[in-house]
Amino acid sequence: MKPVFFAAAWLAASWVLPAYSAPVETPAHQVLLIDAADGTTLLSRNSREKVEPASLTKLMTAEILLSELKSGNIQEETIFTVSEHAWRTGGAPSGSVAMFLKPKEEVRVIDLLRGIVVQSGNDAAIAIAENLDGSEEEFAERMNRRASELGLSDSTFRNPSGLSDPEQAVSMADLIKLAQHIYSTYPEYWPIFSEPAFEWNKIFQRNRNPALSERIGGDGLKTGQNESLGFGIVATKSENDRRVFLAMGGLSSKDERFQETQKLLDWGLKEFARMPLYGKEETVTTVPLYGGTEDTVTLHLAEAFQPLLPVDGAGVHADILYSGPIAAPVEKGQELASLIVTVNEQETMRVPLLAASDVPSKGLFARAADALEELAFGWMRNIELPWSTAAQG
Repeated sequence: MKPVFFAAAWLAASWVLPAYSAPVETPAHQVLLIDAADGTTLLSRNSREKVEPASLTKLMTAEILLSELKSGNIQEETIFTVSEHAWRTGGAPSGSVAMFLKPKEEVRVIDLLRGIVVQSGNDAAIAIAENLDGSEEEFAERMNRRASELGLSDSTFRNPSGLSDPEQAVSMADLIKLAQHIYSTYPEYWPIFSEPAFEWNKIFQRNRNPALSERIGGDGLKTGQNESLGFGIVATKSENDRRVFLAMGGLSSKDERFQETQKLLDWGLKEFARMPLYGKEETVTTVPLYGGTEDTVTLHLAEAFQPLLPVDGAGVHADILYSGPIAAPVEKGQELASLIVTVNEQETMRVPLLAASDVPSKGLFARAADALEELAFGWMRNIELPWSTAAQG
């Protein structure tokens, strides 16, 4: 096995940038905050830890309903019928969050979508499941298939509503991925996720998502609460051509959820900026090469590199990671290494570094001599990035 080499460096101290506050603190037990444009991780804690999702489950139910609408299998005006089971298990008799549907009531699909997104109705979620697949159990199987298709590797679904089931689980990472998918795939239905209220059967209910408040200024998605999740939320907000997505759980109250949603969304949007570091195909570094007509190969990026960083570069560290020794021949455009950016010891971005040119191999005997030299002295080599000047302490 080839050894893995790191080349470490710090962001240049010579940059003149605005002041930046200390890393944000939050009582959330699980949290993931990312930038929508390139997926840069701004904050992460226990983001792959599995929790029972409560009403956040309805994001998966909504996704399946939206996919049916998009495919043309159903229409907004398609009528679904409410069963006795949906009414009794998730409606008024259940004492849980409900759209307050009635048994045998005929409801348009578009109204049921609002019933789960705006009102978080368990009865609406069950009605959707039964009308699409015949039962909650069959629909849950579909949810798991769809989750697999979307790459939600931490998720297991047992019902469409989020009513308590110890086998039902998601992670913040999966919830962020699902939220981004809904946002980008179904733009025509996105405004529903920011509707402040919905009335059904003369019962007016406000959207429980605190991100929609004027003080926060977000435009989606949903909340959930149970013993496993605590007070949780999946939210998003845009400002000045940037958008961030937030998922968190483990909060102790609605007030704390409100405060942390406001704080983290604002922090993600205001305390980071894009820093132009490399142009397209600009040289990043060179790495040693053996067995080739050249002793080194130049590495560059396929596209301009403008990572999202704290506005003064505080706590930012960069590493080049590659498996060595690198042997010729090398083809132009071949991926040879990765540039990894971390902020406060947390990886935020990883991009491939490519060979800038072809490097043919030498003859057999010359390659053998190079291999012996690499074996003897290659471990002594190191790299320093041109935009990194401060020594690692």
